Amino acid sequence: MTEESQEEPLTYNDILRLVDDKVTESETLEYKKSIKSGADLATEICAMANTSGGRIIIGIEAQDRIPTALVGWVPIKNLDSGITQHLREKTKPSTAIGPLKIYDVSIPDNSPMVVTVCEVARAYEAVWYREGNADLLYLKKGSSSLPAKEREEYVGVILGRNSDAHELADMEMTYDNFDAAEGIFDDILFSNTRDFKAWIGKLECSAYGYDSDKAIDCFKKAVNIDREAARNEVFSILVHLKQIYLEFTTKTYSYVDLKTGEVTKERSDIPFDGKWEIEELKTTIEDVTESYCDEFPSTAESHLLRFTICVIHGKIEDALAEHEKARTIGSKNAEIQTLIKVEELEARWLTKRQSLLSFALASLVLSWTVYFGIYALPGFLDKWGGSWIDKQNVVVLSAIPVITTIMGLFLLAQFLRLRKAAKKHFGILPGRRTKGRD
Repeated sequence: MTEESQEEPLTYNDILRLVDDKVTESETLEYKKSIKSGADLATEICAMANTSGGRIIIGIEAQDRIPTALVGWVPIKNLDSGITQHLREKTKPSTAIGPLKIYDVSIPDNSPMVVTVCEVARAYEAVWYREGNADLLYLKKGSSSLPAKEREEYVGVILGRNSDAHELADMEMTYDNFDAAEGIFDDILFSNTRDFKAWIGKLECSAYGYDSDKAIDCFKKAVNIDREAARNEVFSILVHLKQIYLEFTTKTYSYVDLKTGEVTKERSDIPFDGKWEIEELKTTIEDVTESYCDEFPSTAESHLLRFTICVIHGKIEDALAEHEKARTIGSKNAEIQTLIKVEELEARWLTKRQSLLSFALASLVLSWTVYFGIYALPGFLDKWGGSWIDKQNVVVLSAIPVITTIMGLFLLAQFLRLRKAAKKHFGILPGRRTKGRD
């Protein structure tokens, strides 16, 4: 075979040692004196692939699973291609079993007799073998290869290897296959409802799928298993969701240089406009955040998450207040300290945006004031000596510059108040970078 195994190929001395030491057959090791065709190995290969992988050694005689003699055999022509072809026709999915490694080990002074080794890698997907009209899932149970009788058995043996199942689910999430990942987590939880990582994984799938009710339920289950771990894991998920939300809506995101502590805002390349998806994502962030803050009300993390909700709703003063509480409480967690810096940039950016909006509105109001004051009002003043109706119109229209001027001054005062609040909270004016701050 062309594919190299991760393990070193067995030598004649290795095989001889197995016999001499009477190494018993197991889930990962099986002996056969000889076979008639490649099909004779099919169920054993499927069982090993579904369980833990392993080796099948042909040319060793065994009794009661214990090797008794190294007898060797004359191998079948094109054995490797025959096995591969048979498995391709009889298994599904046909690509579930990776390339096998089949090689012959010569027996000194006993040519053409050899020992043949077939190495089987563990499959990350269940391998079903077609027998008659039924698809069977073969598993290794001790040294035997038997079909699973119940779904529970499949879950317990295949997905019960949680590290492998989680690895597969993580891979599915990497490609945004959240339904497939959630299915894997469901199977894990079918056999172990207290699997903390599976509940967190389901929470991620639900959150990225905009299902806030399911995400909250998973959060509560995770908290019941490991409160402190749930606090950290779910906080990280919510921070990431908030980053996605900002990238969707503002096409920007915050970047922190961990070496220098410098925080900058970068442009996002996400070409996304889905209004429905944005609203659903916002709802999910709000609902899960509310549940999180109810569970951990007086933590720096909760205040940072409340800051997020204020950011989403444009409540700048409330955002500044939540950020100040997070800074006051503080945290020994370096990640939280870094995130406080990120939110600091976010708050200053929002304040700057509000400032620009205030100036724009104030300019509009003042322009109308100038127009009525310079052009419209003198024309009406010329008619002051006219009828009472003309005088009334002059009074009403003359009030417009006064009202618009008051509105402009109000917006300007609001800007100055926000600017003062930002400087009070951050010790720096909006628009400047923060460098090396805690």
